Amino acid sequence: MRPQPSALLALLLSALLLAGCTVNTYPDGSRDTEWGAPESDEPPTRQERQAF
Repeated sequence: MRPQPSALLALLLSALLLAGCTVNTYPDGSRDTEWGAPESDEPPTRQERQAF
């Protein structure tokens, strides 16, 4: 049984879109999604997040 070409295309497209993002989870439970590679291993502080 072969998968449908449209299903393969959707899977490939979603993988490409998710490959370039980073999700930060903070101690208060909030989350932030950033595009590209993070600048550091540490998530931004609350003041840095509010600056955006």
